[in-house]
Amino acid sequence: MAISRKPIKGTNNHTKKDLIEEIINKGGSSAIDHEQTEHKYATQLKITVRLPAKVIQIIDLYVKDSMSTTTRNQFIKEAIADKLNKLKTQDIIDDYVS
Repeated sequence: MAISRKPIKGTNNHTKKDLIEEIINKGGSSAIDHEQTEHKYATQLKITVRLPAKVIQIIDLYVKDSMSTTTRNQFIKEAIADKLNKLKTQDIIDDYVS
């Protein structure tokens, strides 16, 4: 946030509309612009996914009983990849990718 001196009354002939426009156009960047720039260059994005507790319990049971060293995160990523591959074979996803 930029810091500036308090204006002296009577020296500026700005209307309220001019002052509002001046503040809006003052500059700076929004959080959305910063996030979009980060996403543009990131190879992986961190997101939050909300799942029912029962689904998480089932995934955790599978991962725990699995012979491999699969984590909950890997399980969910593989499930998403499988779904996307199914959509791709059905030519549904091609419309979104191209």
